[in-house]
Amino acid sequence: MHLAVFVTVSFLMVTALETVQGRPQQNTAPHNGFPLGRSPSSLATRVEALEALLRSLEPSTEHCTNSMLGYKFTTRYAANNDIDNGELMRVTFKKKYPFTILRVRFSSNIRALGEPSAGRWYILIDGRECTSPSKVDMVLYKGSSENNVIPAVLNGLCQSTGHTPSIPAGIHHVTAHVGNLPNAGTHNRYTGWISTGILEVQELCPPY
Repeated sequence: MHLAVFVTVSFLMVTALETVQGRPQQNTAPHNGFPLGRSPSSLATRVEALEALLRSLEPSTEHCTNSMLGYKFTTRYAANNDIDNGELMRVTFKKKYPFTILRVRFSSNIRALGEPSAGRWYILIDGRECTSPSKVDMVLYKGSSENNVIPAVLNGLCQSTGHTPSIPAGIHHVTAHVGNLPNAGTHNRYTGWISTGILEVQELCPPY
């Protein structure tokens, strides 16, 4: 909440409390060490009212709507990206709330050369794989020597990377990668062929 709005609301609340309590604002002569209308009990009442107001303004799942959250994407044209192991694309994203989840979508075309051949395409958040609800990845395996270009879409949700119970609010780096498929050896992989890939990140409110 902007400071000016907060100050205005605070002033209005204090004024309303003084009016209800029947204490004119202009009478400020000291009484027992406190200005009239400013006794410890009345000050405590104002503090409690302001604390209640602040609690009502805190973000909660009840008031969260997807229309108020963020969405960001990046694109990359690839004539023939032959990275076999490493980062393909990156989005720097500002997450608004700690209780939300990230939806990540990566689309391109993929292929692997060799007989047999395999590869794994996956998403990292701040250099870590998602652990909840699951990893966000896809794999390609083929046993023939055909050189096929396959359209692919990787779509998943990420609530946590295991570092914290949920991905905290703030700046995060979402990256798409390609690498080895476990126990399947090293192969020649390509991502994108005369096409534009896209990496999208969207923050979603519960329930997901």
